Amino acid sequence: MKFERRDGILLAGAALFGVGLAAFLAPIFAIMGAVAVFFGIKAYSARRAKDLLGEAGLGVCAECGAILEKNGCPRCR
Repeated sequence: MKFERRDGILLAGAALFGVGLAAFLAPIFAIMGAVAVFFGIKAYSARRAKDLLGEAGLGVCAECGAILEKNGCPRCR
Protein backbone atom coordinates (compact mmCIF):
# COMPACT_ATOMS: atom_id res chain seq x y z
CA MET A 1 0.00 0.00 0.00
CA LYS A 2 1.58 3.21 -1.09
CA PHE A 3 0.72 6.62 0.33
CA GLU A 4 -1.46 8.69 -2.01
CA ARG A 5 -2.45 12.32 -1.84
CA ARG A 6 -5.97 11.63 -0.56
CA ASP A 7 -4.59 9.56 2.30
CA GLY A 8 -3.92 12.81 4.15
CA ILE A 9 -7.66 13.23 4.64
CA LEU A 10 -7.94 9.64 5.85
CA LEU A 11 -5.03 10.19 8.23
CA ALA A 12 -6.65 13.33 9.63
CA GLY A 13 -9.95 11.51 10.09
CA ALA A 14 -8.27 8.59 11.84
CA ALA A 15 -6.40 11.02 14.11
CA LEU A 16 -9.63 12.78 15.05
CA PHE A 17 -11.23 9.40 15.66
CA GLY A 18 -8.36 8.59 18.04
CA VAL A 19 -8.81 11.91 19.85
CA GLY A 20 -12.50 11.11 20.26
CA LEU A 21 -11.71 7.65 21.62
CA ALA A 22 -9.17 9.09 24.06
CA ALA A 23 -12.01 10.48 26.16
CA PHE A 24 -13.32 6.97 26.82
CA LEU A 25 -10.22 4.74 26.59
CA ALA A 26 -6.59 4.82 27.63
CA PRO A 27 -4.51 6.83 25.14
CA ILE A 28 -2.59 3.77 23.90
CA PHE A 29 -5.84 1.98 23.03
CA ALA A 30 -7.14 5.11 21.29
CA ILE A 31 -3.96 5.28 19.20
CA MET A 32 -4.20 1.57 18.37
CA GLY A 33 -7.83 2.05 17.34
CA ALA A 34 -6.97 4.98 15.09
CA VAL A 35 -4.13 3.03 13.44
CA ALA A 36 -6.44 0.04 12.95
CA VAL A 37 -9.08 2.26 11.34
CA PHE A 38 -6.52 3.87 9.02
CA PHE A 39 -5.01 0.62 7.76
CA GLY A 40 -8.37 -1.15 7.69
CA ILE A 41 -9.88 1.48 5.41
CA LYS A 42 -6.74 1.51 3.21
CA ALA A 43 -6.89 -2.29 2.83
CA TYR A 44 -10.61 -2.23 2.08
CA SER A 45 -10.29 0.51 -0.53
CA ALA A 46 -7.34 -1.22 -2.21
CA ARG A 47 -9.26 -4.50 -2.41
CA ARG A 48 -12.37 -2.70 -3.68
CA ALA A 49 -10.40 -0.88 -6.39
CA LYS A 50 -8.86 -4.19 -7.49
CA ASP A 51 -12.30 -5.82 -7.67
CA LEU A 52 -13.76 -2.92 -9.66
CA LEU A 53 -10.90 -3.05 -12.14
CA GLY A 54 -11.50 -6.77 -12.62
CA GLU A 55 -15.23 -6.25 -13.20
CA ALA A 56 -14.90 -3.28 -15.51
CA GLY A 57 -11.96 -4.60 -17.47
CA LEU A 58 -9.48 -2.27 -19.11
CA GLY A 59 -12.00 -0.27 -21.10
CA VAL A 60 -13.68 -0.32 -24.49
CA CYS A 61 -12.07 -0.37 -27.93
CA ALA A 62 -12.59 2.88 -29.82
CA GLU A 63 -12.66 1.07 -33.18
CA CYS A 64 -15.19 -1.73 -32.66
CA GLY A 65 -16.60 -1.30 -29.13
CA ALA A 66 -15.36 -4.62 -27.75
CA ILE A 67 -14.17 -4.89 -24.15
CA LEU A 68 -10.37 -4.70 -23.99
CA GLU A 69 -8.29 -7.51 -22.54
CA LYS A 70 -4.68 -7.60 -21.38
CA ASN A 71 -3.41 -8.17 -24.94
CA GLY A 72 -5.60 -5.48 -26.48
CA CYS A 73 -8.80 -5.70 -28.45
CA PRO A 74 -9.84 -9.31 -29.18
CA ARG A 75 -11.52 -8.32 -32.49
CA CYS A 76 -9.08 -5.77 -33.93
CA ARG A 77 -5.75 -7.51 -33.22
